[in-house]
Amino acid sequence: MKIKILFYMLLVSIVVSSCSNDAPIDKEQYIEQVYLNGGGTEGNIYTQDICPASIDTTYFTICIGGSKLPSKDANILLAENDTSISIYNYKYRFDDTYKYMKMPSSTYSYNNNVTLNEGNAYVRVPIIINATKLNPDSLYMIPIKIAKSNFKISENSDSVMLFSVDFVNNYSGTYNTVATYSGGKNGTYSSSRTLSAIDPTTVRFIMYDASDETLNYAANHGVNMKIDTLTNNVSVTPFNMCDICNGSGKYYPASKKYVVNFVYTDSTGKVMTYNITFTKADSSSD
Repeated sequence: MKIKILFYMLLVSIVVSSCSNDAPIDKEQYIEQVYLNGGGTEGNIYTQDICPASIDTTYFTICIGGSKLPSKDANILLAENDTSISIYNYKYRFDDTYKYMKMPSSTYSYNNNVTLNEGNAYVRVPIIINATKLNPDSLYMIPIKIAKSNFKISENSDSVMLFSVDFVNNYSGTYNTVATYSGGKNGTYSSSRTLSAIDPTTVRFIMYDASDETLNYAANHGVNMKIDTLTNNVSVTPFNMCDICNGSGKYYPASKKYVVNFVYTDSTGKVMTYNITFTKADSSSD
């Protein structure tokens, strides 16, 4: 009887020991691998906002996958894969006039030797961009990849990130527009319009309807509105060749609204006075 009791006690001890040693929660359940957040999806571009005509800092993120946080530092060497830009343009912008170009190396900088410290799932990498040397109407891309690491590098396209920028300022965005015009023609219109950032205090809109809000129309139909940050007065001038004069107005920061007027001469020679109110479409959520 005593022998049987000892046998069962030994068996229970072995089972308990086996369970405690092999508890799944104590072991890494997945392959620990490093990757760039924002990559990995076919045709995906990782876009960050920056202010045009200024020196701005934004970030991208390197992550490490796994069921547990890493128990040692991940040392990561970054590089760039320029052929990714031409591949992207060929696949996704083949018929487009404006294609992505490599951001000039003199206009940005980041540390290509990055340490993701043990116990952390990610690290944010600052990238400094000198947008004073960039054209806010151009499409720029930096194709960043993980070239080397002491951890496994993701084998799919997560290891390459197509980093791009949107040029924005405190006055740009989507606006609801109500306009009246009189003179050579009389009428009203309302629509949703885009105010594009040109520099930290200037935005541009395109005359006529929203379907014309492309670079093809900017030279002939683009209008700049520059905000005086001290008085909130707005000067209204041609972006390039648009025939307008006597433009002025006011910006109201609390309601994110412009009220402007100017004289415009269209391509047929008709002279009209425009009065336009732009109200930011998402101002209630800001």
